[in-house]
Amino acid sequence: MKHIPLLFALAVAGCGTQVPLWTKDYAAQATTRHYADVPPAKALAAAEEVVRLTAPARDVSVKATPGGVDIDRYFNGFIHMHSVTIDYRFTLTATPAGRGSTVTLAIRSNAQDFSAPDAMTGLELSPLLANGPATVADPYKLFFARMDYILGKRTDWVSCTSAPTVLGASIALDPLCQGAEDRAPAARR
Repeated sequence: MKHIPLLFALAVAGCGTQVPLWTKDYAAQATTRHYADVPPAKALAAAEEVVRLTAPARDVSVKATPGGVDIDRYFNGFIHMHSVTIDYRFTLTATPAGRGSTVTLAIRSNAQDFSAPDAMTGLELSPLLANGPATVADPYKLFFARMDYILGKRTDWVSCTSAPTVLGASIALDPLCQGAEDRAPAARR
């Protein structure tokens, strides 16, 4: 009973937040970036560095794909007294575009709650990121802001803590922030 006022307050606060519909045009805008002077290999290396900065090396795996890369970041831990394993997959393609490249990103999550009676029951972490594809722009905004920094296109590194203020992002930053080390790369010269 004592949690009802808190739940009501969260529900009311959530009503004021407008999440844009994940239309084809909005999705393309959120998931694609053009880098006029960055070749595909350099763009993919920057993307890999973005993910590697979130977790220890043992929790990140990289697999080359035709024209891109699949990067998995694993999180094992406890969330709300539940033992969970989460696989965040970042699928990137980089295609040549003149002297640069066009980069497309897809983010998926797969969470397993091993505290549940049925161990195969999925656990939703962020209300905007159910198991499956991320269909909200926030994790893409953070990913590309960090990639832009690594490529020298941005002067500030956006941390998980500063993302809501700097990017206008919401709570749906799980792929890069859930249990993340949130390290910044070495200072640029």
